[in-house]
Amino acid sequence: MDPTARFAECIARDPVPLDRVSLAIAAHAHVELDVDTEIARFDELATRVEAGSPAALCRSLFAPTGFTGNADDYYDPENSFVDSVLDRRVGIPITLSIIAIEVGRRVGVEMVGVGMPGHFLLRGADDPDLFFDTFDEGRELRTAEVEALFRRVHGSTQAFDERLLAVTPTIEIVRRVLANLMAIYVDNGTLHHLAWVLRLRTLLGGTDLREFRQLASVLTRLGRYGEAAAEYDRLALLDPDRSEEHDRAALRLRAASN
Repeated sequence: MDPTARFAECIARDPVPLDRVSLAIAAHAHVELDVDTEIARFDELATRVEAGSPAALCRSLFAPTGFTGNADDYYDPENSFVDSVLDRRVGIPITLSIIAIEVGRRVGVEMVGVGMPGHFLLRGADDPDLFFDTFDEGRELRTAEVEALFRRVHGSTQAFDERLLAVTPTIEIVRRVLANLMAIYVDNGTLHHLAWVLRLRTLLGGTDLREFRQLASVLTRLGRYGEAAAEYDRLALLDPDRSEEHDRAALRLRAASN
């Protein structure tokens, strides 16, 4: 299946399968990726962890198997692809947390993501005061320690509020993974990767119209005029106040592609 179609199929499901949607993202960069093979790797990891509690799961998943944060090259895009994290045993907080959530699901330990700004965290579904820092080999943190971590990331002047520690729904985990990749590809100017990241972002509900326009612009810069015109057609429907402008842009692009 085309990876974009696979992604769309995943986000339409209830619940969204976090392992499969994460692999659908990775398949856009790793064209030979076999999703079923990667799913089997999650299954195999689940045979090697303790299943008694979130703390036991993290203790047995991280340090013993080598999973840790990639402090040496944090902004390497491979850190955002779960197959690469499984390969290399290094990643960023959100992808390491995805692996823990999915391994936990397989052994009956419900873990949830916590999208604290600047540093994604993990916790058990039933204990709102015990967190795990997957970037630091699953280190346990209580709320006061999480606040200290927040201040190290953001500085002492940034206000901390425990509402920042709310559970992050699966679809928002997906959105954040894509946001990380978007920032990387904008920074390094890798337009062909930025195009598919933006396309996936636009498939998620609630995406800012600016990202639709950014996608159309990137496709134009890549010389993919027909695809760019189709995005302006979509913008004409989504942004009726500027529909004439979008229609003109689509017309110019179709003329350029002839």
